[in-house]
Order: sequence, then structure tokens, then C-alpha cells
Amino acid sequence: MWNSQRILVTGAGGFLGRALCARLLALGAQVHGSQRRRPVPEGVHRHPIPPTGPTGPALSALVTTLRPQVVFHLGSPVNPDRAPQRFEEMQQGVLATTDAVARACLGTSTRLVHVGTCEVYGDGPTPFREDQALRPVSPYSAAKAAADLWVQTLMRTQGLKASIARPFLSYGPTQRSGALIPTAIAAALAGAPFPMTQGTQTRELNFISDMVQALLLTAGPEAVGQTLNLCCGQEHSVRQIVERIYHLAEADPALVQVGALPHRAGESSRFYGDPSRIQALGYKAKVSLDQGLLACIAAART
Repeated sequence: MWNSQRILVTGAGGFLGRALCARLLALGAQVHGSQRRRPVPEGVHRHPIPPTGPTGPALSALVTTLRPQVVFHLGSPVNPDRAPQRFEEMQQGVLATTDAVARACLGTSTRLVHVGTCEVYGDGPTPFREDQALRPVSPYSAAKAAADLWVQTLMRTQGLKASIARPFLSYGPTQRSGALIPTAIAAALAGAPFPMTQGTQTRELNFISDMVQALLLTAGPEAVGQTLNLCCGQEHSVRQIVERIYHLAEADPALVQVGALPHRAGESSRFYGDPSRIQALGYKAKVSLDQGLLACIAAART
């Protein structure tokens, strides 16, 4: 399917974008990537986007010029801040940009994969299902929910050939520090204490190569018109994850200081998705939690 296909990846410099580009290149695709601040992977045709100001017009022009077979729209600001004044920024960076990309695809043979986020489920009931009511809890997730609804509207009323992907928490060896897994791994390898909450809240973890596999499936013709969770549906407590990292890194488990930090207000107690729809398209996670964590630990040692 992918050999010699012209593919555009917006947000090609991000964690998921870089991994997706690498896989597409390995499959023989001609990959184009928009670049705003972070560099795109080697082998990708680079298309710089102005570092400030709206991105929508530039991306719309790029889609119109390239006429790719598939657009993976990952480009988006991410900010978990719940302050209402963030909404204008998110409205421009998320909703307006998605509108520009989607409308550039109208009336063409281009298939759009709009990459949303699992954050749109907010504090809703688990496991999160694609047809449940959205309950965003921040300007970012509210703008993402609005973008999803707008893409669905264009599919229903204007014939837009698109699918909506909602990735869940992913991790891998190249993930930037600041997230739970690379932070815990760095502490474990340094033999440092890891103060944390009680860690009873649950999360699901998806290794980056599995996430890319799921994302590729959302671009197939059978996925057009669908909204799809990209997830495995397996939940683990944060405490279990951190303790597993210290065990696999052969660090002293007593360094994991459970209960040293207070519970964070507003944090979801359970957060995982129902993978039924993406599994119906042939998806199956291949990397176990231990395998993924060991790969991350090995990479961090080098």
C-alpha cells in the first residue's frame, strides 16, 4: 500500500511523528513532513513552517501543492494547563489548523487521518469508547474535541475522506524527558530516590512501534469515516509501572518512595481505552510492557 505513495505528515518532528515517518520510509513511501521547531527525520522531504503565527494557511498551501495520497495530521500544540485563557491559543493551534488541513483535502482523492487525543474523554467512564460522550477538562482537550467534531461534520456533509485517530499514552526509547517513564528510568539508573504519590491511578502504556502500526491502519480505505482509539486496553497502576522500572533496571526498590507526594487534584483515577474498533482492522499489540521498558532502559544506558 505504501510503496511510492506520497505522504504528508504534519508535526513530523514530534515523538509519534518521527516514528511514523521512519516506518513510512522503511515501507517505501515518499514522505513529506512539516517542520516548525523540531527537525524532521533524515530522508523526509522537509517543509519549514513559520515558527510563530498561525500554521493553518501554510499547511493548507502545502496540501494543495503536494496533493498527497494520505495526510497524517499530527501537528498541534500540546498544553495540559486548565487555565481558560489558554483557549484562544488552542483554538488557533488546534481547531483552526485542523480546519485548514481538512478543507484543503475536500474535493480531492487525498485521505486525511486526523490525529486527535484520548484527552477528549477527560473524566468519563472507562474503558473509553469512541461513541461515548466527550468530557474534555482543559482548553487543549476541548479544542481537540471540537476539531474531531468538525472533521466528522465534513465527512458527513461534504464527503471528506477521513478517519479520526485517538492515540493513548505511548512511550519509547526516544521519548523526551519529563514524561513518567523516562523520568523514572533516569532516576533508577542513577540510583536516585523517586518520590511519588500513592500511585493507585491507572494508565495504559503503548510502545511507540505498536502505536505506529495502529496509526497506519487508520489510513486504510476500510477506516474512512471511523473514529478509532489507538490503544491496547491494558491498565497498570502508576506504582506498578515505577516499581517495574526499578526492578528491570536492577535498582534498589526501596528508592521508590510511595506516598511521598500528595495526590494531584483533578487527576483521573483510571484512564484506558477500548481497542475493539482498531482490533477489528487487524491491530494487535506486539510489545509487552517488560519488553518496552527494557528497550527504553537499554537506550538510556547508552
